[in-house]
Amino acid sequence: YRNVGWITLPILLVLLVQWLFRRQLAPSWRHALWLLVVLRLALPWAPESRVSLFNWFRSPVSVSAVSPADAMTPIAVAPDETSSTPAVAPAISPRPFPWRVWLAGLWLAGVMLLAGKLLGTSRQLGTGIRRQRPVTDPTMLNLLEDCKQEVGVHTPLTLIETSAVGSPSLHGFVRPRLLLPAGFAQNFSPSELRYVFLHELGHVKRGDILLNWLTTGLLVLHWFNPLVWFAFSRMQADRELACDALVLAHTRDAENQSYGQTIIKLLETFCRPARSPGMVGILENKNQMRRRISMIAKFKKTNRWPLAAMAVFAGLAIVTLTNAQSPTSPAPADAAGVATADEQG
Repeated sequence: YRNVGWITLPILLVLLVQWLFRRQLAPSWRHALWLLVVLRLALPWAPESRVSLFNWFRSPVSVSAVSPADAMTPIAVAPDETSSTPAVAPAISPRPFPWRVWLAGLWLAGVMLLAGKLLGTSRQLGTGIRRQRPVTDPTMLNLLEDCKQEVGVHTPLTLIETSAVGSPSLHGFVRPRLLLPAGFAQNFSPSELRYVFLHELGHVKRGDILLNWLTTGLLVLHWFNPLVWFAFSRMQADRELACDALVLAHTRDAENQSYGQTIIKLLETFCRPARSPGMVGILENKNQMRRRISMIAKFKKTNRWPLAAMAVFAGLAIVTLTNAQSPTSPAPADAAGVATADEQG
């Protein structure tokens, strides 16, 4: 697949920028940089630009005009049909192996297998959740409504306790449901429940479910590229950091430690939910948990370097969401000058 290299360039550039500006970029901006990779993979067309990153990696294209060296090459003349010299039958070359067809078939088989597995899991999970009765405890419902007002979420949200999930999760974006493991309310205090609600409402406010469907679809199409898998895994980890930062932005400075302890308690008690495009949870990536706890402990309510972050985002958008310029053909005046010189010679 000839465009594999061009797909990986934006990913490598985002990783490089995140490393260079690791102290200046807020979690929300770190996650926003991955949206450029998503757009690059999703858009079938992009405008050409001189500043495009892909100008540096463009393969050389031969010019359609005839060069002087080709003009001096003698032209082979077909043998005269009336000649008595017997014509030699051309040798029959063996048919090349259709490797393009086999690779296309392998890619399509991988797409169908992975898509079928994810859709099957999502359908089975959705069917089980729809059969569950919503929570009617007024204390929990009032707490959820208070959290919605605090975050600024006006989307109707159904609260469900079910054994179908291993940790608190958000399911669906048309009619979202906040899922809690069975018996969750008995093991967590109201303040801990508030932290969980604020985190999941952060996913609602950011539209993470819809974005998760989009990235999952792109991952299915690019299943053969391990760098795409790595990029979306990092994007998922940065998404959870952004939701943690949103929670801490709506709490007091003294609550950072309490929120971090709640995350650790969830990690010790529950497990990551089943992978489904229509569901996101608070324990999405346990491998990044140390990074999350470190960010929570150091979090401060300051908008760090907003103009610098916007400039970095805009610069990356210009160089990654544009294509390389097509090679231009010789100008008509130049072509006429070459022709005149040939006639005079």
